[in-house]
Amino acid sequence: MNKKNLLIVFALMLAAVHWTVADAPLTEDLITQWVGSMEAIDEWGTDPANQLEDMDAELDPLDFEATFVQIAEQHVEIGGIVRDHGFSDNQEWAHYGSRIMYAYGALQMEADSPNVRQELQQQLELIEAQTELSEEQRAMMQQQLEQVMVLLDRMDNAPEADRAAVQQHASLLAPVFE
Repeated sequence: MNKKNLLIVFALMLAAVHWTVADAPLTEDLITQWVGSMEAIDEWGTDPANQLEDMDAELDPLDFEATFVQIAEQHVEIGGIVRDHGFSDNQEWAHYGSRIMYAYGALQMEADSPNVRQELQQQLELIEAQTELSEEQRAMMQQQLEQVMVLLDRMDNAPEADRAAVQQHASLLAPVFE
């Protein structure tokens, strides 16, 4: 797996969340609203006064929706940005954002690294064979790769309709994920 794909996978680990199939379809309006909100939040975050607190210990890196809801609730300005971009609340914004991110990630993995599971399995085998690693190091590396596998499972479960909608708007979404 090349460095770019590995970075995408690890970045998307922060985006892990479940969604239900009964959700409203991802429309051009929803995708445009979400992209606009992310751009505005990014701009808001460039001001040193608006730095996010270090909440690593409190956040589940595999639960994107809960993480972003928590951040938005701790920073009223983010909640305002979310509502300014047409979302009724932080939960709705995070929910649709997670669907967009999973679909985008699934499409990227299909295009850039269709053998990523096989590559990760090989990495797991290499880790187990490394005699110079301590048990703690081995366990930590295995856990990280297993989390990536969980993320891949979740991306694989992105509904085809979400993938199609995201594919249609890939050029709009690409700058958000760079």
